[in-house]
Amino acid sequence: MIATSNSPYYGSLTTPSTPTTPPTPTHPTTPTPPEDEGVDLDKVYEAVGLGPAQYWAWAAVALVGYIDYAQLTLLSVIMPTLRCEWDLTAEFEAGIAGAMYGSYAAAAMCLGKVGDVYGRRLVVSVSLVILIVATVGGAAAHSKGLFLFFQIIAGACVGINWTATICYATEFAESKRRTTGVAISNLAAISAMVIVGAVALAVLNSLGRRWFEIIICLPVLPALGIVIWLPDSPRYLCVSGKKEEAVKAVRFMARLNKKTLSEDLELRCYEDEPLGSCWVLFSKEYLRSTASLSLLFFCTVFIGFGLIVYLPLMFRTDYCGFSKAAPTHETCSLLTQQDLLQMTAGVSLSLLAVVGTTFAANAIGRLNPLRLASGLQIIAVGFVFVCMDEMFKVIVAACAATLNIIISYMLWIIIPESYPTNLRSTAIGFINGWARIGGVFGTGSVYFWLYSQPTVILGMFMGASVLGFLTCFVFNQETKDVVMRDT
Repeated sequence: MIATSNSPYYGSLTTPSTPTTPPTPTHPTTPTPPEDEGVDLDKVYEAVGLGPAQYWAWAAVALVGYIDYAQLTLLSVIMPTLRCEWDLTAEFEAGIAGAMYGSYAAAAMCLGKVGDVYGRRLVVSVSLVILIVATVGGAAAHSKGLFLFFQIIAGACVGINWTATICYATEFAESKRRTTGVAISNLAAISAMVIVGAVALAVLNSLGRRWFEIIICLPVLPALGIVIWLPDSPRYLCVSGKKEEAVKAVRFMARLNKKTLSEDLELRCYEDEPLGSCWVLFSKEYLRSTASLSLLFFCTVFIGFGLIVYLPLMFRTDYCGFSKAAPTHETCSLLTQQDLLQMTAGVSLSLLAVVGTTFAANAIGRLNPLRLASGLQIIAVGFVFVCMDEMFKVIVAACAATLNIIISYMLWIIIPESYPTNLRSTAIGFINGWARIGGVFGTGSVYFWLYSQPTVILGMFMGASVLGFLTCFVFNQETKDVVMRDT
């Protein structure tokens, strides 16, 4: 049910209006509206206004987004050092990366529901504390087995963190500002790649990989402090039988923004049990959304991770993007300035794409930009595998990667808007975890078949692009004007 400005669910912040009898709800998981008077949370958010409360929440979202993707980027930067330190085989390197992403996917899919049961704030706080332990443990590890163990723990923390972070980003402000929070988290996550590379050039050779790992993850400390200081998501509190805590949360926000709310403020809350079960996602009510969004995100991350592996190899090969023999596994080289410049150029393009897509999504909706980017991705991915001038291939590859970023970003906006508050964390975690599995398959397929069966890679990437494009039309729910209801 979507509230409008004329909806009986809106009231006054000072003199609550008497609610009229609402229509019979058709949504099987929407609880019966309470009989007592109260004010809709979005109305309270309007009175609280935009100010330090949202800025601090978005700062926490940005820091956690950076930390999560810094952890994922960190491994690729220090892998040459680990290769020399422990004489790693290619199989063990692949095992470290696979284990980390596997634990990310498993934690997101299986533990996303804890955010619906125990709250976003508690989940992020505990996960950040465990991540600190895993970071220090990985930096201090003197054996590859112990390092692998801590990477698995870190991957699981990232999977849980990112799920709760997206909930925070979309729930801690008015419905119309939810894209701002998602944009900030994505911008910070994308920027992490350049930050990690720049710090690596500055200190990795001089201080070593152990101190480098700790320095990269220092922002976890202010992130943890802000999350503990801020209240939990008022939207989550409203559906968890914690109306008094929800009122305290919005009063805290009002004080930060130097606004005053009515002394007798009553929130209209829909108290309901958390629907934190993956099986609910496949009930009749949510089956179409869950199936289409999971498949689309799987295809998107499959292509994105595959391109991350393929593109560096493409420019080091001798004929049409493919060499006749796989490269040897002998180098212990570190990141170079040229690598950083290339990375910065790619990240800058991605940041511009996220900003531009945010304006487009707010202006014309979610579906049209999603479908347009998916259609163009088919063309770009096809050209990536065609023999052509190297400079033109660089441009095409950049376009393919940027379109993939746009699709992923649109999905991060759409998924939270497609599920109610008491199922949101479960849904984000499940779909995100499923997508990471696609990333593992995308990475593995390039490593397995790039040099022996390049046409297989082309077929798989083109197939995923076409399937993702068609799935955009199966999911036909425009969520631009959906109000982030407290149900």
